[in-house]
Amino acid sequence: MMKKMLISLIAAVVLTVGVVAVGAQDDKGPRGAGSELAQEYTGLTSEALRTALRGGATLGELIEANGQSVDAFVAASVAEAQTRLDEAVASGRITQEQADERAAALEANIT
Repeated sequence: MMKKMLISLIAAVVLTVGVVAVGAQDDKGPRGAGSELAQEYTGLTSEALRTALRGGATLGELIEANGQSVDAFVAASVAEAQTRLDEAVASGRITQEQADERAAALEANIT
């Protein structure tokens, strides 16, 4: 039960940080900064990852099937999201306060 809940939370986080933007896919598969991270942890190509997700597999299941740690993927996802937030602040797209709010929400969703 706890494992399914963790996988569901991970899926929500992935969508939140844009790791796997299922709605923004084209024929080549998931796009975005985090798609490379998802490919790295699942060991799948973009196309194979897209097919597996559309077939009902969860990202957590694919990560574990590749012998990788879901916790490590979550940590890497958080780090990647924080980097994007820092870049958004540096470029003036968002304020530091907005970045802090988003980072706090991200952490809460993961834990």
